[in-house]
Amino acid sequence: MKTSEAFWQFLPAGLNELFEMVRFEKTDQSYDIWLDEKKKLSDEDYRNPNIVARGHTDYVTIQDYPMRGRPVYLHMRKNKPAAY
Repeated sequence: MKTSEAFWQFLPAGLNELFEMVRFEKTDQSYDIWLDEKKKLSDEDYRNPNIVARGHTDYVTIQDYPMRGRPVYLHMRKNKPAAY
């Protein structure tokens, strides 16, 4: 099992359906996990050629429950709204 797969077991339920893990870092002081929102388009959006991706927002850091005596920081960012 990969490290990222193991960490999903300790993160809030359902989070892996909305976000993908893009980076993980373990230091002597903490665990840092970077998560990006998954891109989800409706069927109508797939057929619309005028939709332009806007990228992601800035990261927001949330401190989760400590794991093995180290704080866990979730660095999360969402998709910016698509332009039509």
